[in-house]
Amino acid sequence: MDLISALLLAVGALLVALGLFDALRTAIAVGGGGPLTNRLAHGLWHATLRWHRRGRQQSEGTGGGHHRLLARVGPTVLIGIVLTWIVLLIAGYFLMFSADPSSVVRASGAQPPADFFERLYFAGFSVSTLGTGDFIPDGDAARMLTVFASLSGFFMMTLTVTYAMPVISAVVAKRRLASSIAGLGLTPAEILHGGWDGESLASLEQPLVNLASQIEMHTQRHLAYPVLHIFHVAQPRAAAEPRIAALSEALRLMRHLPEEAQPPPAAMRSARSAIDGFLRLARSSFVPPEQQHDAPDRPVAGPLRTAGLPVPPEEGAVENGEQKGEGISQQKRRRRLLRALVEDDGWTWADVVHEDSPPLP
Repeated sequence: MDLISALLLAVGALLVALGLFDALRTAIAVGGGGPLTNRLAHGLWHATLRWHRRGRQQSEGTGGGHHRLLARVGPTVLIGIVLTWIVLLIAGYFLMFSADPSSVVRASGAQPPADFFERLYFAGFSVSTLGTGDFIPDGDAARMLTVFASLSGFFMMTLTVTYAMPVISAVVAKRRLASSIAGLGLTPAEILHGGWDGESLASLEQPLVNLASQIEMHTQRHLAYPVLHIFHVAQPRAAAEPRIAALSEALRLMRHLPEEAQPPPAAMRSARSAIDGFLRLARSSFVPPEQQHDAPDRPVAGPLRTAGLPVPPEEGAVENGEQKGEGISQQKRRRRLLRALVEDDGWTWADVVHEDSPPLP
């Protein structure tokens, strides 16, 4: 075997190994996708997000068309990931068959060696397990390589289905979570106003417990399928990130109410703990510190007081929060992360609060 043949064989084997490793890492391993999958997903998402932000600034609005473009990134990446795996396998086996030009011959006639495109065709239908039969391997090594190509192709198709179906189910569950929160209210003020019965927010106990369970499952799905983060929804009501931020802000306002007006403490702790778990994953996975800028403006409490809720002034709220074990700096860090999470999904903080009244002094 000459140097060129050895090089073709080595590069081909490397491409096959890279494709199989990336597929295994993405489809089976918990805690992150493969190196190619992550680069493809993050690269395409952030490129589209930058274009979306520039267009939004030029139009001085959120622009539904931009959100529709972001909504196409997730399916595009999912298809691109699968195509990348298949192309790597076909290219790898093509190079390995090309290491010996006589390893693939025609199945009929004088059986001349296959040319460049015929070897590529043979590698393709071997990986796809079609087995058309107009070309055959010649020699024991070529036959064994054909067996490995068919087995790895069948294994790749199985991994593709194993990966794609749970991702699609997780996307549906993500939208269901957002709709469940939106059912309580689209903004923090709406959530409190909708749960207020004139005396307390006790009616929010069961919804908070249910949402805590959904958010915990959402976190686990994100951990198993990081590509889930780039599946954007063009409608704010069905977008999980701004709705989770709205729920978190509502919980923050609840803590500033008199204790007799709050939902049961266990329900509040459960919901807040679930959101904290998701924020920890976000900080370590897809919202790095350099994206966490200033904390958003303080919640607007005026409309809540008008509706009869006993919301204290902002200064008193901060003191109340500190007495409950959460300092100002911790609150700011948490709200900075929430804002970065919302913005990394293509939304703004205005999509969380939708308030026209100025914040209280």
